[in-house]
Amino acid sequence: MAEGISDQRQGLPRIGQLPAHQHHQAESKEEEHQPAEAILNSDHFVVGGKNVFTPPSELVMLMRRVVRVRFVMGVNGSRSVHFRRKLRWLISEEKPSLQSEKFQITRENARWSPPCGVRNFHVQNEQKARAIIHLDMDCFYAAIEVRDRPSLRGRPVGVGGARERRGVLTTCNYEARKFGVRSAMPTFMALQRCPNLIVLPTRFDVYRREAAIIRGILYQFTSIIEPLSLDEAYLDVTPRPSAPAALAQEIRSAIFRRTKLTSSAGIGPNKLIAKIASEIHKPNGQFEVKPEQVADFMKDLPVRKIWGIGEKSERKLEELGAKTCGELQRFS
Repeated sequence: MAEGISDQRQGLPRIGQLPAHQHHQAESKEEEHQPAEAILNSDHFVVGGKNVFTPPSELVMLMRRVVRVRFVMGVNGSRSVHFRRKLRWLISEEKPSLQSEKFQITRENARWSPPCGVRNFHVQNEQKARAIIHLDMDCFYAAIEVRDRPSLRGRPVGVGGARERRGVLTTCNYEARKFGVRSAMPTFMALQRCPNLIVLPTRFDVYRREAAIIRGILYQFTSIIEPLSLDEAYLDVTPRPSAPAALAQEIRSAIFRRTKLTSSAGIGPNKLIAKIASEIHKPNGQFEVKPEQVADFMKDLPVRKIWGIGEKSERKLEELGAKTCGELQRFS
């Protein structure tokens, strides 16, 4: 019995002898002859002539070195001159080789038409620039409270925790913002700046219900939506035949007709530009930055407008002489 099992084991091929992609499962001959035009596998993309799923070892080693230096810089608070010089040296030494590594698609391994090829991380021969809308509801929570209580219209209103409970405001309307009140401000401080501020408790069940209604309206115009919170979202309206600015106006009008709440929108070729543009004509307005206008739009834009740059980062950039995005571009 044992000898029979041993003979059978010797007759089995070893794992290393099996063809690629068949270590875990084997395919029948009928499946091998099935058309594979709709299958996306690792042969579609190669980096420098190699499979994208198996990056070159030197590229992996470079990333390990960069991550290691960046980690030590973080531990040292980025104050160590030695590690800053080390990182600059790594980047300067390896930048040419990295730039030579390009995404390529050849006729031999491509299953679609050549114009869809990708090089240098940018889609080439793209027939139409992307159109992204950033939709942001105007002081969403406070606007709902004022809508449901018409007697509060025109008065400074905030939504958040009570002062005696050491509460914090989640938002406030524009009447309150004139006094310097803002979101995430302690309630006692907000009342010091605006003694007549009316602070109301949150009603998240109502806010979620209104957000669901708004989300349903957005899906009537596009299925490509990236929600950021209850009151804002990105919409990719590139496939739509109508102009993105007119579409944004139509979306905002539909929301107001249904909810009696105003919103603002920014339109741009990417999410960053759309996010910045939505702040320009707030409240109840919109602004569009077309692809050919991006360079001029960003040139004189304060660095603080970039999403993620706060007060401390702004101060550090000012010390380097970079107050605008145009000045910051000199360092790139």
